[in-house]
Amino acid sequence: MKIISLDCESNGLGGLAFAAAAVLTDPTGGEVETWTVRCPISGPVDPWVAANVLPALGDLGETHHAYDDMLDAWWTWYAGRREGAVVVTHVPWPVEARFLLGAHHGDLFAGPYPLLDVAPLLLAAGHDPTSVDGYLDAVGLPKPPGSPHHPLYDARAAERAFRHLIAGVREGTR
Repeated sequence: MKIISLDCESNGLGGLAFAAAAVLTDPTGGEVETWTVRCPISGPVDPWVAANVLPALGDLGETHHAYDDMLDAWWTWYAGRREGAVVVTHVPWPVEARFLLGAHHGDLFAGPYPLLDVAPLLLAAGHDPTSVDGYLDAVGLPKPPGSPHHPLYDARAAERAFRHLIAGVREGTR
C-alpha cells in the first residue's frame, strides 16, 4: 500500500506546530518523496521543546513565515498525493490532529480519513505504544537517519514500524 506518514513538532502539546514532515512510500516501502516545513514558533518556547526538539532541527530552517502558511503547504502537497494512500501518524492527538484540522478547514473528509495511528498496533503487539524507536530496536529494524524529535525522522520511523506491524498481522505473526 502507498503510505504517507506525517509528523509535526509543536510548542508543547497544547501549542501550534512549528515544524512538520511527511514521507511518501510506495507499496514496497520504497521512499518516493519527502515534505518538510518549518515556521517561527508561536509564543514563549516550551522548556521541553527547547531542550529536546530544537537541537534535533539543526538542518531544518524556516521555510514559511507563519503557521497558516504551513497549513496551506500541507494541503497543496497532500492533495496531489493522497489518491490511493493511507495516512499514518504516531500518537496524533493532539499535535497532528490539530494540524490536520486546521489544514483542512474543518472538512473532515478532505483530510486523511481514516487517520491511522501506529500506537494501538504497538500496544496490541505487546510493545510500548509511545515508542516507535523501542519497537524498531526490539524487532531489529534499522532506524532512519537523523534523530528523534526531527519530524522527518519521526515520520520515517513511524512508517517503518507501521509497515512492519501490519505485515505481521497479515501473516498472522503479530
